[in-house]
Amino acid sequence: MSPGTGAENFSPEELKKCLNEISETSTTNLELSGINLSAFPPDIFSGLANSLVQRLNLYGTNVNIYNQEIFSIIPRLRHLELVFCNLNETHLWHSDTLENLSLMNNRLTSFPRFCVDDKPVFLNLTFLDFSFNFLTTLKPSDINCLKRLTSLNIDRNPLFVIKNNTFVDLPTLKTLSLSGIRSVYFTIESRAFNSKSLTELDFSNQILDWSRVNMNLLTLCPNLEVLLLSGNSLATFNEADFYTFLSPLKNLKDIDLDVTGLGYLPRVISQNLTHLEKLHADRNEISSWPDDYFTSLTNLRELGLTGNLIQIIYKKSISESLIARLELIGLEGNPFVCSCQLLWFISLLEHTMFKDNLLEKYKFRGYPERYLCDAPLKWKGKQISSTPISERFCFLPSPIAISLISAVSSLVLFVLCGSFVFRYRWHFKYAAYMLRFQHRRFQRLAEKGDNYKFDVYVSCSEDNLDLVLDEIVPKLEQEMGLRLFIPERDGIGNKIDVILLNMDASRRSILFISNSYARDHFCEFEATLAYERYLHEKQTV
Repeated sequence: MSPGTGAENFSPEELKKCLNEISETSTTNLELSGINLSAFPPDIFSGLANSLVQRLNLYGTNVNIYNQEIFSIIPRLRHLELVFCNLNETHLWHSDTLENLSLMNNRLTSFPRFCVDDKPVFLNLTFLDFSFNFLTTLKPSDINCLKRLTSLNIDRNPLFVIKNNTFVDLPTLKTLSLSGIRSVYFTIESRAFNSKSLTELDFSNQILDWSRVNMNLLTLCPNLEVLLLSGNSLATFNEADFYTFLSPLKNLKDIDLDVTGLGYLPRVISQNLTHLEKLHADRNEISSWPDDYFTSLTNLRELGLTGNLIQIIYKKSISESLIARLELIGLEGNPFVCSCQLLWFISLLEHTMFKDNLLEKYKFRGYPERYLCDAPLKWKGKQISSTPISERFCFLPSPIAISLISAVSSLVLFVLCGSFVFRYRWHFKYAAYMLRFQHRRFQRLAEKGDNYKFDVYVSCSEDNLDLVLDEIVPKLEQEMGLRLFIPERDGIGNKIDVILLNMDASRRSILFISNSYARDHFCEFEATLAYERYLHEKQTV
């Protein structure tokens, strides 16, 4: 039985009268909600001295001071919750029965003295909730006597620091919640989570500067099974950071990486966290993952990748064996490109079911309502299950197929021809230039012309040009009075045309052979052309 009482104004006498009546019943759970007492006398619960009440919840009641002596009159009290009671002060009193204590959503600024002379005030306390208060410090000495404590929640407090070994003396601590610490000065020391008993850690929604956090933070809690990191900014983590941070957690079964800015799934998860049963990385910027990523995660039962940047689900990225063992898959809210590449996935969505309380449900969470097309534009916002994509739609009719094959064949032939022409372009160019050269040569011979514009055509590489200009040219031009044509010095325009026109207009050719000359394509062309003249005109080279 768990009755509730609610009123705006209540006198202590009226409340005591009600409680006296409850004590004569078999009530075990009692909730007093929204009671505005003019005073909170020490004997307010005297009527429950002989009651069976084990759980008492005061919600929205102005108590201001938590005095355990007031509640100690309830002999079987095991669970006490004082929520939204404007508490700003605590006075503890010895209790052997109290197991669960929740003082969440109050105005407490300091941690109560649970330890007196290293002995606990609450001998059997297992659950402690101080979330949504104004605590700034948590010293190991505040809690190290609570040897039976299994769960500690200090979410949403403006703590300055969590020191090394804060929880090491709590041998039964299993669950620790430190979500959303509301302090820009919050720091956490490298051995803060030193605890062999800890199995569940909620460290989500922090405003930490992770560049100042030691990546070995989780090394000393090897038995951790649940790790909640959602809402942290992990976008700056690289693969090495993730490896150092997560690889010690060999027994991890559940990891939450929602809204962490991830652009990829860390490789350490698939390589080291092989006992993982739940992987959630919703609302990030993940677009794909390696084909073999989930191969080693044989225990995985839940996969959440909702609201990422996934456009196409490829068959190799989610194997049939993975889908068979998963009980829940979250891929909704991604910008799917609805094309025939998605055909297999649409078929998979339709036929992947599981039984829940004997009812068949889709394994894919939110299907079909939240699986929408983002492209093409004509289907944007349309459920992918409502698109005409099907085997028939994706099989092209015969005329279209023939046209497509013809177009592809033509394209392939064009590419092959282009490649052939490109590969032998110099041969084609040489043949074309030689035809032009032969035409001009025969024309000149037919006219019995022997009027050459230049005496000597000088062929050299650019590396030897300075040597030629400094030592050879002065002797030929100045001392011997010869007319020289040097393409590097005198040529203007297309170099091939320059070579053809001016070598044909020269009586002789001089070739300056060197290693760099042999590597130069234009020099090679000049040498070939000079050799042709020698063969046909017996001109001395």
